[in-house]
Amino acid sequence: MWKSIKYIFCFFIFTELALQLLSLVVKEEFPRRSKSQISIAAIGESTTKGNGKEPYTTFLQEKLDQKYGQGKVRVYNLGQTGASSKQILEQFDEILVQYEPDIFITMMGINDQFLYVDTEARWLPLDVQTILLNFKTYRFFKLIHYNVFLRNQSTGLSNWEVNQKLRLQIKEMDDQFQEKYGASLQRHLYDEKEAFTPELEREALKILSFIQSQALGQDDRKVVSLKHQDSYWIYATVFRNVFDAYFEQERMQELVPLSERAVKLHPRSLYFHTFLVQAYEAVGDLEKLRVAHKKIEKLRNGFRRVAKYQNYRAYAQKIRRAKRRHIAMTYPMRKLEALVEGLVGLPGITYVENQENFKKKIAETSFRTVFNDRFAGDFGHCEAVGNQLIVENLWPAVDQMVGSLLKEVEVK
Repeated sequence: MWKSIKYIFCFFIFTELALQLLSLVVKEEFPRRSKSQISIAAIGESTTKGNGKEPYTTFLQEKLDQKYGQGKVRVYNLGQTGASSKQILEQFDEILVQYEPDIFITMMGINDQFLYVDTEARWLPLDVQTILLNFKTYRFFKLIHYNVFLRNQSTGLSNWEVNQKLRLQIKEMDDQFQEKYGASLQRHLYDEKEAFTPELEREALKILSFIQSQALGQDDRKVVSLKHQDSYWIYATVFRNVFDAYFEQERMQELVPLSERAVKLHPRSLYFHTFLVQAYEAVGDLEKLRVAHKKIEKLRNGFRRVAKYQNYRAYAQKIRRAKRRHIAMTYPMRKLEALVEGLVGLPGITYVENQENFKKKIAETSFRTVFNDRFAGDFGHCEAVGNQLIVENLWPAVDQMVGSLLKEVEVK
């Protein structure tokens, strides 16, 4: 037995040395063209893309054109609705070749916490995986494992893919469900602005009760099948609509049982815990609010150590290797410390926070003035006001980088 272990150990040592030597000979080269126009790539999900509204990149482009003139700087909005951090990571090389960005602006990872869990195997702690990633042998076999076994088994689905498949899958989930609630469900998924009538409310609550009774998605650690993914998003979409309606109608006491049932069904979901915090705040239950805050902070601390920052760190490392400039931006209402902690040890990143001025604007106006929904619980997709706030925060970093790059172009 010990002899076999010795042979295996020697094999790995030899393989590691061979791969390390090979890496010294074969260098990864990224394209770099000489150009007079500065290119900026905005990376993220629907919060970047705009979700039907004017995205922040539109306002950023206008501001750049006003200062530097049209044609000097081009902003590419590469936001992908519903994308997981791993899906974004996998498209880096393609973006680098196609758009040749000088500057990357990243605001990514939010969909991972909504069960778009698409990362490395969880049987190894992230700290151990981080150490192993320094060994090329581990990365080599991980690459083989992905291409041979996992290439066609990705569970990260975009919202569009989920919605497309829902049209077929809903019919298969339950005949009675489709017959009684199918039409209402379609309205909730595709026409969220429809008036929340008493009839719709009754149907929405029946949908939530039906999914609860089926206990679909009860263990969100095992959400790997399309059926479970769909049930989660059906529940989340309808739940959010009911929550918003109750909030707008000032039916605050009804927010608490609604949110508590959702948390009971999805105990590890940051999404529903965030809504529960808002419910306790709305009714002024300070004791439960403190407990809920502790729970959500515990979940977020755990979340920082899995998919989001593992893939985010890999993305930041690719930007650095390509010798591009990087602005990492927080989501609205979120603390900068969490992002800095997730990317700790990676040099050359400029951080931008989107918390304080959003809180101030909401206090001065209202949540609905800044956001058009509550998809993330404590924030949502931005209205024009919100996207202008993002640009306000971004501008000093972008202006400094663009000015520096244009000077380099002039010197050349």
